Amino acid sequence: MASSARAGRPRDPQIDAAVLEATLAVLDLCRGRDYAEEAALRRLAA
Repeated sequence: MASSARAGRPRDPQIDAAVLEATLAVLDLCRGRDYAEEAALRRLAA
């Protein structure tokens, strides 16, 4: 993301959201949470 901003290209909000979701998934896995189930429930609620 930072490299595209440095190159003068606009940031893609979909990519930002995907990176954020993946980052949160890794953090949750490190804490022992079942992120896949929680993410599925969030998508159903949206």
